[in-house]
Amino acid sequence: MKILYIDPQSYNNLADYDKCLLENINAEKLYVCSINMPYKIISNAKIIKIYDYQSKKGIFKILSYITSQRHLLRIIKKEKLSVIHFQWFKIPQLDLEILKRIKKIMPQVKIVHTAHNVLPHDSGSKYKKIYRKIYNFVDKIIVHVEITKTEICNEFNCEEGKIDVIPHGYLPSKFKLENTNDSFFTFSFIGFLSDYKGLDILLDVWCNTPAILNNEKCRLVIAGAGNLPCLNTIPNDKNIVLENYFHTDEELAKIVAETDVAVLPYRKISQSGVLLTFIAEHIPVIVSDIGGLTQPFEQGKIGWILEELLPDALKKVLLNVIENPDMVNSIKHDKLLWSKIDDFYDWKNIGEKTAHLYEELDLN
Repeated sequence: MKILYIDPQSYNNLADYDKCLLENINAEKLYVCSINMPYKIISNAKIIKIYDYQSKKGIFKILSYITSQRHLLRIIKKEKLSVIHFQWFKIPQLDLEILKRIKKIMPQVKIVHTAHNVLPHDSGSKYKKIYRKIYNFVDKIIVHVEITKTEICNEFNCEEGKIDVIPHGYLPSKFKLENTNDSFFTFSFIGFLSDYKGLDILLDVWCNTPAILNNEKCRLVIAGAGNLPCLNTIPNDKNIVLENYFHTDEELAKIVAETDVAVLPYRKISQSGVLLTFIAEHIPVIVSDIGGLTQPFEQGKIGWILEELLPDALKKVLLNVIENPDMVNSIKHDKLLWSKIDDFYDWKNIGEKTAHLYEELDLN
């Protein structure tokens, strides 16, 4: 069985995901990826770098991607493949035509797509029509949480049997830092500052609750690039630290290490890399009851799930946490709890589930 694994966006954390998954899949693999993919060697995988659109602008970016997809078709024609696995679609309208072309070239090959999100972030319903066609064309869809499976089944009229739920594993931290900050109890909100992440709700509660805003023993760290109106409401000389720029991996690792509780009051999400970043370091979290944010809670209580995504619900939880720091320490140091979480997100288990999916497709 030979697998062709394709990721046009294989750089930064997406390349880390590919490496962790591929090294735990026991099969012959070709890895078609970006020229910016940083790894020279991935165990048992032949690396073929063809995507260069990231370095281009405007129409040249599109033309570069089209050229790369033509190269991809030439690779496919030369190989005897069992499964072709697409991680991301950069231009879905074009990519659907590529999928149709692949089936004409190799009608027996099975096509898998990992839907990391139901639709691209912040795209609204722009891509809904094309993804309906893609989801119903491919042979198998991998999602990371049950709620994504339900949404795709309901919104895109897909059969349940077409969709497999396989968790997204922890991404490796390039920097292991210790928490050397004993001066504050730190809440953190990190990542690109988009409206769907609910930062405005968090700031509304924090800035309008004197018992929180005037508490000199705690602080809120907001770290990430983005231009949201709510950032203008942050008062000076209070316990809010705003670092409104794109952070390096080392800078983020330092913030994560100094975090006591992470806050993710998202309005909409399928799976969150930010969530996985925090729980990989065994840091308790406050999350909204949406998408995949509650998935780790199925293994145990690693923090708090908001009853509703409303200011009063978030205020109640924040005050409870601030008034009961021992409760946070109890979660942090529960070895049995975190061993269950770590096992669930272990790449070996994830790789075995993915390989089993390939084998089943190859037999059918």
